[in-house]
Amino acid sequence: MILRDKNAKWISNDCTSNEIFSKNNRDDVSLKFTLIAIQTELKREFKCVMPTTPHDNLFASYDETRKKNFMDNLAYFIQDAKTAVDEEKNQLKASRLWQKNFGNTYFPDGEDKNETAISPSSLSLSIGNAKPYYGQ
Repeated sequence: MILRDKNAKWISNDCTSNEIFSKNNRDDVSLKFTLIAIQTELKREFKCVMPTTPHDNLFASYDETRKKNFMDNLAYFIQDAKTAVDEEKNQLKASRLWQKNFGNTYFPDGEDKNETAISPSSLSLSIGNAKPYYGQ
């Protein structure tokens, strides 16, 4: 998916790294949109090319079953991310969804309090005018 050119700039096949990584002030929102972009790119072409020589495709040996399992688990991860960011307003409950995917070492328990909803204006900072492939 992402390659590195001779000038040490990150590039990707038919897609810039900025289209894969989604910047936001909140890491959880950024990760959610980045996961969606990764899923979209993998649906287009299922490959993951190492950015270092010899540019191996990490998915080259995946058979259809392993590919399906990978994509299914990515979809489950995205669903948990959407739930944690878009639906779950309690920090503790949202952190438990992240822990399900990363463990509690990297995502400690959040406070047992409710967050305010994400405003549409803060989302536009992350996605701009482009429509993310949210419903897939």
